[in-house]
Amino acid sequence: MKQTKRFSNLKFPLANLLERRARSSEIVHKLEKQDLVAGIGGEKEDETTKICLVSQNVDNLINPLGILLLGWYYGHDNHQSLEKFMSEVFKQINALEYVEIDKPSYGKQRRKLFKKAIGDCLFITAMFNLPRPFSLNPYFICDYKFTNHGSEKVLVGTSPFDQSFELRTI
Repeated sequence: MKQTKRFSNLKFPLANLLERRARSSEIVHKLEKQDLVAGIGGEKEDETTKICLVSQNVDNLINPLGILLLGWYYGHDNHQSLEKFMSEVFKQINALEYVEIDKPSYGKQRRKLFKKAIGDCLFITAMFNLPRPFSLNPYFICDYKFTNHGSEKVLVGTSPFDQSFELRTI
């Protein structure tokens, strides 16, 4: 049987992660005056898709101790699978507006949480239910369709770089 794992209450593990980083002096300086910033993203490897939260309020962003695994499942990294397996996690993320942490020498503090999407193009389009990039419309930010064959094919010399195209939105 294929398994799915996810947090049922995200607020406490996130506060615990940040408190541990604060105790080891890995939280960036002057946290008392800053909002917390967290990247929400994921990655598909083989058959497993993982969702994680990356704290940007640490001194070393590549330190794995600043990453919190929110959940994983066996399946694709498309919107339907994210909805099916991780909708409870995303509901918690959307509802999470602040985190209370106990920072040494400052005491218990309530910090606003700023969230942003991170990850590769396919994962970001899956999170926001945007059309996935494909060969004739490869950009996930704007709607620029072109052909790459025949007499009408677009080349670097004929590409309309001076034009702005309609942005894809949620």
